[in-house]
Formats: sequence, structure tokens, C-alpha cells
Amino acid sequence: MASDVQPTPAKQPVTLREVAALAGVSVATASKALNGQGRMTAETRTRIRGTAQRLGFRPNSLAQSLLRRLLYRRAR
Repeated sequence: MASDVQPTPAKQPVTLREVAALAGVSVATASKALNGQGRMTAETRTRIRGTAQRLGFRPNSLAQSLLRRLLYRRAR
């Protein structure tokens, strides 16, 4: 007995690149805004954070872990 129900493809996580593109800023600016760093207007920071929230952006913990490890090794 075959079923007509097709599995729904898994939704890819929203990337920082997508947040930046929709907010109209560079990836570096989006990263700084979401990390509370860098110099930018309050309006830009708010726009980026709002875009990230609307899209459901979640930081990639694996990427963060790899970056921390890389920075730790450089500091030694």
C-alpha cells in the first residue's frame, strides 16, 4: 500500500549571509551588530537584529566552536 504523502524537506538554517543581504549590510556589519560590537547607528543595529529575529536566525554553535578553537591556538 503506497502512500501519497511526501516527506517535507528539512528547512536549512538561516545564515548570517542571508540576514546581511536582507538588512542591506555586509556580513561583517551584521556579525558585529548581532554580537553587540562595532560602530554603527542604532537604526542599523536595530534593523539587523529585527531582520535576524524575523528570519529565525540562530548562531551556528559548531562554527562558533571552531572559531574559538582557532583563536585560542593563535593566542598561544
